[in-house]
Amino acid sequence: MSFTRKLQTKYNSVKLTMEPRKSYNETGSPILSSMILLTGITHCRHDLLYKNMHPYAMVMAYFKLVT
Repeated sequence: MSFTRKLQTKYNSVKLTMEPRKSYNETGSPILSSMILLTGITHCRHDLLYKNMHPYAMVMAYFKLVT
């Protein structure tokens, strides 16, 4: 597994959750899926909830989650 527990973060109106899984689930945002694969995380499932979608907020939420 890439990580061992469920990770959650929030940035502005974007809430991002990643859970470990046996295989990668490529559903959802293609931008977020590409960033996850380029980071090297290969076994996860992600949920992206937002009130007002802004790509900058999504990227910042992802950076906040992985660091």
